[in-house]
Amino acid sequence: MVILLSLGTWQVQRLAWKNDLTAKMEARTTTRPISLAEAIRMKAGGGDVAYLPVRLKGSFLHDQELHLFTVEGGKMGRRIITPFKTADGRAALVDRGFVPDSLLAKDKRKAGLDSGLVELTGQIRLGGRPGLFVPDNRPAENDWYWRDHAGMAAAAGIYGRDNLVPFFIEASQAATGGWPNGRATRPRLINNHLEYALTWYALALVMLVIYFTLHHRAGRLSFSPGSR
Repeated sequence: MVILLSLGTWQVQRLAWKNDLTAKMEARTTTRPISLAEAIRMKAGGGDVAYLPVRLKGSFLHDQELHLFTVEGGKMGRRIITPFKTADGRAALVDRGFVPDSLLAKDKRKAGLDSGLVELTGQIRLGGRPGLFVPDNRPAENDWYWRDHAGMAAAAGIYGRDNLVPFFIEASQAATGGWPNGRATRPRLINNHLEYALTWYALALVMLVIYFTLHHRAGRLSFSPGSR
């Protein structure tokens, strides 16, 4: 029982930590955008740059765009991740936003294929596989299920460059023609600690009830008035 209570208390502590972390990340999204060069220096120095607003200037390489499966508003579609050549010669992967499957073909969203030099702001995303049950990416079919920075950079032909930006940038605004529908997303951290804490405490309570019940039936405990 002591172990169960300890596990429950540990989960409560983890809940407080996770809530504090989420609050800090949400507050970070409202700060002034910094330059891409500054963000890269921060990450190289071990700083936490996730969800930090950043600004950059350059041009998209639409012929090499990648498609990341997602569901938004009950509609299946893809997030369009496009290589971006910055004005100072860096190579980045920019998540331009959501496109429903019905508009996935580029000839159906020509107005959103921004050409020439563009300026944009976005949030830094670090990527990584979100869970064991997420399907494997299929680079050969341009069918992606999670943000694999190295794999996507390789598929886009920009991996291995010294000037490769070491994170994704999620665009905060929609494309000129409305699609892709880019917008800043709120930090989403898996937070099941309250459920886990309640589970451990409930198990401890069940064990306590069983303990008293068994001892009462064995005559070792009595709840009648005047009992000794």
